[in-house]
Amino acid sequence: MDPADANTRYFVGEMLRPVQENAWFYNEPEYPLSELRRMFWKPSPYPSTSVGNNLSDLARCLPELIYGLVAELIASGDKNSYWIAYRVCRNLVKKDPKRVMNLFGIDEYGYKKTVYKRESN
Repeated sequence: MDPADANTRYFVGEMLRPVQENAWFYNEPEYPLSELRRMFWKPSPYPSTSVGNNLSDLARCLPELIYGLVAELIASGDKNSYWIAYRVCRNLVKKDPKRVMNLFGIDEYGYKKTVYKRESN
C-alpha cells in the first residue's frame, strides 16, 4: 500500500470492513488492525473516515479490543488519531456512555443530533 495516496488508503479501509464477506475478521482481527494502524496518523479526512467506520463496525462484536485501541489512539496525542477515536466510539457510547467519556476525559459526547452528558448517565 502506498501510504502517501489517500485513495489507496480509503480503498484499503473499505475492503477491510468487517462485513458478512469478511466475517473471518472477527476471529482474526489483528490482520485488518495491522493495516488500519498504518493509517491512523495520516491527516487526510477521506481515508480517516473509512478507518473510523471500519473500527466502529468491529466494535459491535469486539468492543473490548476496540476500547483498547481507542485508548491507544487518544494517548498518542495526535489530532487525526483523536478524531478517528471519537468517530469509532459513536456506537460504543450508546451502550456505555460513562466509559467512553472517561476514555476521552470529557463530560459530554455528541454525535450528530445525540448528546450524552455525564450528569444524565
